Amino acid sequence: MSSSSSSTPLAPTATPLAPTATPLAPTATPAAPASGRRVALLTLGCARNEVDSEELAARLSGDGWEVTTDGSNADVVLVNTCGFVEKAKQDSIETLLAAADTGAKVVATGCMAERYGRELADSLPEAAAGRDRRR
Repeated sequence: MSSSSSSTPLAPTATPLAPTATPLAPTATPAAPASGRRVALLTLGCARNEVDSEELAARLSGDGWEVTTDGSNADVVLVNTCGFVEKAKQDSIETLLAAADTGAKVVATGCMAERYGRELADSLPEAAAGRDRRR
């Protein structure tokens, strides 16, 4: 699968990309850190993914990353995917492809990446699939 040639911006309300995307709470985005590293964290799916994303945001922020939901100027776009139902899988794939169009490094995490990591890596070379080592 190849990424589309049109560039769709990743905004906090990523509705055109993924109707179920949940932006982070404003408190998860600190003032610009000294490192200048910026990660966009996009959350798809269930409440568990929202909790996982909040935890990821806190860890990334603690490591000096500016955490946002806007992928347009991010160094990395981290997509917390959902693979529960077919529509969620499609939303996750569309969001990963749109993230790749930003030119940032793309990382897939969450249940879709966990369950279909090899298939994602083979069919979406734009995204690196992450495994949750806590489970």
